[in-house]
Amino acid sequence: GRGGPRGGGPGNRQRRVPDPVVTDAEGRFAFQGQTFRNLRVSLQIADAKHAPGMFEKDLGEVKEEKDLGDLVLMNGGELLGRVTDLEGNGVPAATIRLSPENNNPLRMTRNRENLLAEIVTDNNGFYRRLHVPAGDWSVSATAKMHTEGRSSTFAVEEDQSVQIDDIRLGPGFEVT
Repeated sequence: GRGGPRGGGPGNRQRRVPDPVVTDAEGRFAFQGQTFRNLRVSLQIADAKHAPGMFEKDLGEVKEEKDLGDLVLMNGGELLGRVTDLEGNGVPAATIRLSPENNNPLRMTRNRENLLAEIVTDNNGFYRRLHVPAGDWSVSATAKMHTEGRSSTFAVEEDQSVQIDDIRLGPGFEVT
């Protein structure tokens, strides 16, 4: 997109590459198209073996090919937890969603749900989430016939495992 102030006005139309680009076997990628003054590149990078990554850089005026250099992805941390009912029984097939909190860079990121896929608890209510980016997070859990639950805010650090207190879901009703 174009560089410059956020929010823009009538003269600050953003141009975006709408479709994801996949890297080749060596991890290289390319975009091709019309360029303009004050080019700003903002990338969201998703890979199954790494934490989601963000890259932003003002490139200024681009006349030819521009090399962004190496974009380094981190491993991230691991989350472990359990979803239970009020009696402490595991809730199977509960949906777990990550929510960035406080100064987490993903908090204001467009389309972050594409980078933070939901996971589901096993038959005993346990879940494990790998490659969570470092930062402050909370977890919410939803399940049929239960009320929604949320964890308190916790910090994830690179290559560390975080045990989250049980998320307890109360009884609920399903409207069909």
